[in-house]
Amino acid sequence: SPDYFVFHAPYNKLVQKSYARLFLLDARRQHERLAVKNGETARESEKKDATSTESPLAPWLTKPIEETYTDRALDGVLKKLSSTSYKQRLSDSSHLSKLVGNTYAASVFMGLASLIDKVGGRGELTPGKTAVVFSYGSGAMATMYRLHVRDTTQSRFTIDKMISSLSLETRLLRREEVHPQELDYALETRARMHRAGAPYSPVYPTVGRMFPGTYYLNGPRLL
Repeated sequence: SPDYFVFHAPYNKLVQKSYARLFLLDARRQHERLAVKNGETARESEKKDATSTESPLAPWLTKPIEETYTDRALDGVLKKLSSTSYKQRLSDSSHLSKLVGNTYAASVFMGLASLIDKVGGRGELTPGKTAVVFSYGSGAMATMYRLHVRDTTQSRFTIDKMISSLSLETRLLRREEVHPQELDYALETRARMHRAGAPYSPVYPTVGRMFPGTYYLNGPRLL
């Protein structure tokens, strides 16, 4: 079983619900294996589940999976069942996204950085530990893979070196608070840029507002 999870995080409630969903899927698989092992028919298994009080998920073990997608009662049960495990396995990787917001394609990698900073900072990201990374979008495609922490012979790839290079807390403290009208101005500028055509020189954000070392397009030019 993985020690940690890193989920795509457009907003944290989705992460919590996605992780909680794993508890239902695991319970259904276990139920199916036991039914096959005991030689029960689907009807006999469903009848047994209806009278069982051992599992709070019993009412949903044999229900068509499509009927569980919008079941609010099930959501509440899963949230309670997964609460402790979520805090242990996902709270650290979700920490940064709660402070920064949705970074879209960069989301899982920001979560990985958060995991390294928080868990590694406590000295708990030791060789042998594993983390499952789950990236998905608004379509039907998803990617899941497992990362393994191991000893390294190169000093630049140690957990401590990664934490030092990331300097997440320092960077968060250096954020600049701006008025909401800044977003309006940025969106208006982007709209003008799309209509301008080449040649065009960006006017926002100004160079002084960018993080040191940032690469940016100086402007398209006609060939």
